[in-house]
Amino acid sequence: METYLINESIQKERIHLNFQQTLVHYRFSILLLVVSIFSITNGLQNVSTIDFDLNNFQTKISFFFVIVCLISFFYQRNRLKLISVETYEDGNFLFERIIELAKQKKWSIQSVSHNYLILNTKRSFPVSRLFISESGGENIYVFYKPNRILIRSVFDFNKSRGFVVSKGENSQNESAIFLKLNTK
Repeated sequence: METYLINESIQKERIHLNFQQTLVHYRFSILLLVVSIFSITNGLQNVSTIDFDLNNFQTKISFFFVIVCLISFFYQRNRLKLISVETYEDGNFLFERIIELAKQKKWSIQSVSHNYLILNTKRSFPVSRLFISESGGENIYVFYKPNRILIRSVFDFNKSRGFVVSKGENSQNESAIFLKLNTK
C-alpha cells in the first residue's frame, strides 16, 4: 500500500485503495451496474430512446438490478470503514502485541511503520476454478492515531479475481486482535 493511501486511510478512517484494488473490491457492484445498463438500453440498442415505463418488465428488472447494485456498493463501502477503538497505550506497545499475535497465528507482516501495520493471512482453502471461491487470505490493516487504534480486515485482493464467499474470517481476525489488545 502506498504512503499517500496509508495517510488518507488514517486521516479519513477508511481504507483507501488504488485503482486496481477498487475495481476488484467493487466488482460485484460494477457487474450489477453493467447488467442494469444493458437491461435499460435493451442491450445498448436503444441508447437514445430509453423508456422508463414502469409497467414494462424490462424496466422493472433494470430497477431491481440498480437497487441491488446500490445495496452492494454501500455494503462494500462500509466494509472499508476502519473500526476505531480509543486507547491510552503507546502505539509501539500495541503494535508489539499485535506482532506477537501475528507470530502465533502465522500471519506475515507485509508492512510496518510507526503509525501503521499491515498483516497478511494465508488460508488453506483450495482455489476454485470457478469464479466463486472461499477466501485465500486477508489483509489486516492496523493504523495508529494518538489515543486511537484503527483496525479492519479485508479480503486479500491479490489472492483471487473471482467472487469470494466469506465464512467470517475477517471478523475472526478483528476479534483476535481486539482480544489480544484487551488482555494484559
